[in-house]
Amino acid sequence: MLSVYLICDKTDYEETGALEIYLTEQRCEVLPPLLEGDAEQATQYHRDSLLECDAFIVYYSRVGHPWALMQKQEFLKLPGLGRSKPVVAKAFYISGEENPNKQRFVSAEAIVIKHYNGFSPDALAPFLEQIRQNRGQSS
Repeated sequence: MLSVYLICDKTDYEETGALEIYLTEQRCEVLPPLLEGDAEQATQYHRDSLLECDAFIVYYSRVGHPWALMQKQEFLKLPGLGRSKPVVAKAFYISGEENPNKQRFVSAEAIVIKHYNGFSPDALAPFLEQIRQNRGQSS
């Protein structure tokens, strides 16, 4: 089964329920963010998830733009963390209120999904398609 690490800030976590359920229905094992525990546990969980998960989706809604940029930078660091297997898909799901920072957000490293009016399963189509296309490479 393919694992997807759902990366989000605690300010956005409540909004990710439908996304998590939908990905699970698509036969993905979703690892949610670790929002409790101490900083050391959270750091270890995040690092382990970055090294082991097959795909990543970053949910960006109410959290500040600097946080989203830091997540973008994390993707660039993956090879240096010692990740041995390829990532089958990476995406940013941008939701919430539209603003200039969100409008300008782009990435050459990940799919950028901009859907400002709540969750839409249809919006995830490019991410799921990339998973389907690359699934064989991660085995």
